[in-house]
Amino acid sequence: MTPVLILLLVAQITTGAKNNDKHIHVRTLNGSAYVPKNGIKTAGDLAKKLERQYGVPVGLYSRGERLDHCDQLVEPTVDMLVPLRGGMTVQVQTMLGQKIEVEVDPNDTVLEFKKKLSKKQKLPVDQQRIIYQGKMLQDHKTLAEYNIQNNAVIHMVLRLRGG
Repeated sequence: MTPVLILLLVAQITTGAKNNDKHIHVRTLNGSAYVPKNGIKTAGDLAKKLERQYGVPVGLYSRGERLDHCDQLVEPTVDMLVPLRGGMTVQVQTMLGQKIEVEVDPNDTVLEFKKKLSKKQKLPVDQQRIIYQGKMLQDHKTLAEYNIQNNAVIHMVLRLRGG
């Protein structure tokens, strides 16, 4: 099992006191920083800017829900999770017994995981059903929320299209 250390940072959109320019206030456990809001419209824009600034991938959350990169920043407070140590490998087992290794991050959503699997196996994301410990996983939840650890075995079945 690869240990993952999570650091919780809070990003809060505020108005600059001096020139009324919009900034994003990022509070961390050991201080805070101001990121200019210029060009930041979506969670993906903010994540890219923070990833460049901190040098690590980030996950953004609002009201306890993970934000997709295309989500607009409408809430005044955004939580940011920063994994300080990298990802992990999971084993995906198909119904035919094939095993596929996939590199993931605990903060990946199930949908992001399906996209990675799709790149490896050329399987449409909408046809994949991911099962872990007998539960079908929901696209908007993270792998960490299901307590998926390094070298976990995850099952994938395909949804057959009827017609």
